[in-house]
Amino acid sequence: METVKVQVLQYENRIEYIPVKKMKQMRGFLKGIDTTVKRDKDRI
Repeated sequence: METVKVQVLQYENRIEYIPVKKMKQMRGFLKGIDTTVKRDKDRI
């Protein structure tokens, strides 16, 4: 049986369990996300 670590957070009126993953497991999980962001002129 594999051990899974979770982070427990209180958010508004509920408790959330967030699985903690190694960085190697996170590779590609944002694939296809829109990265265009309007920036202030002094932040370009």
